Amino acid sequence: MTEPVESETPEETQKEEEELSAVDKASKLVAEMKAENDRFEKFLDRQEELKTNMMLSGKAEAGNQEPSEEQKATESAKNLIKGSGFEDELFK
Repeated sequence: MTEPVESETPEETQKEEEELSAVDKASKLVAEMKAENDRFEKFLDRQEELKTNMMLSGKAEAGNQEPSEEQKATESAKNLIKGSGFEDELFK
């Protein structure tokens, strides 16, 4: 006679399902991460393109320039003689 084939116990079946579901979950997570990485890469490409366009148009540093030493000295001198009536005559 042939021996009866041992059927899997419910515990073994549950372990296989858990392993399979863990693999499925991991696969889903990998797919989601890949999609997010692709989306972020597109974002970085767009950001790089915008920065390049700003640099080429000359607007990248607009409004961020500090006054030169000469401009600082002129403003300081204007503040010293402010209210004396001479500031309009001296700084034309």
